[in-house]
This record gives sequence, structure tokens and C-alpha cells, in this order.
Amino acid sequence: MLSKDALSQLGMKEPKLNMEIPLSYYDKNGQQQSAISVLTELLQFDLDNEEEVYDLLLSIYQERKEYDKMGDLLKDCDSEAILAKYNEYAALAPSFNKEGGVYDELISITISGNTDGFVYYTMDGTTPTTNSLVYETPILLESGDYTLKAFFVNMYGISSDIVTQNYYISLSEPEE
Repeated sequence: MLSKDALSQLGMKEPKLNMEIPLSYYDKNGQQQSAISVLTELLQFDLDNEEEVYDLLLSIYQERKEYDKMGDLLKDCDSEAILAKYNEYAALAPSFNKEGGVYDELISITISGNTDGFVYYTMDGTTPTTNSLVYETPILLESGDYTLKAFFVNMYGISSDIVTQNYYISLSEPEE
């Protein structure tokens, strides 16, 4: 919890009320790290102006070219508006066009990221790395078991979490 001194330094009585963060004070005094600490702590509260706190914190990270910290912060963000605003810095887990499950026909799997970048994947259940296959075209799954694992890396080098989908394709023998 923020101390009363930290709140008064920010010109606030409570974190939910009248949040005017004098970021310029920190900039002028070379105390960006202090601003980062205070802003990070403010995100622990249920704020009406959460977007303003994210804007300020992300602008500091952007200015410092700390894209990994931007990505980490956005991974924990639940606000669709904030994620949409900073989409290029977020590395959200990739999306599969079909959920894992049992299928009785050939299926084609597409995998996509949330912004420009690369999706790396494996089909044998091993953990993908940046040396794994790069997704470029739909993956055709024929008869058998498949464990697809994938993660996304955006253009700032920020990686998403790994997503796993299990597929079992059981093709029937044609009747004579």
C-alpha cells in the first residue's frame, strides 16, 4: 500500500480520488524510477482512471525503449481498451482457428498473433523456441495424434506465453 507520504507527494489523499500525477516532477528531478515504482503500485488499486496510469507508465518504458517491460505489463492487463491502444507492444498468446479435440475429418489449422510478428510452433508436443518452425501457411492435420504448441514474438522481440492444442484425427475407412 502507498504510504501517506507517497500519496501526498503525488498530490493525492486516496488513490481513487483526484489522481493528478506530476510526472514532470519526476522527469525534472531525474527520478523516473520513483515514478515507475509509484505507478506500478497504483495499478494494485481499483482505479477509475486506470488507463491514465497505464499511459504514463507505458510512456516511460517506451521512452526508455524497455519494450520487454511494456510487454510484461500488458500481459497482466485485463482492459481491452488498453490492450487495443498498445497492441503493437503486447505479445498475446496466439489464436488457433480450431479448438483441440477429436475430429473425424482432415482439418486445416491456422495460427495468428495479435499484431506484426512471428508465430513459432511444434507439432510433436515439444516446447517451441525461436528455432522452431515459423507459421506461414495453414497446417493440414491428417489421421493421428497431434500436440501443437505455439508462441508469438512481436516486432519488439516480446514473447507471448505458449499455447497448447491437442488434436486427434480419426478417419474412417471408406465403405465398399
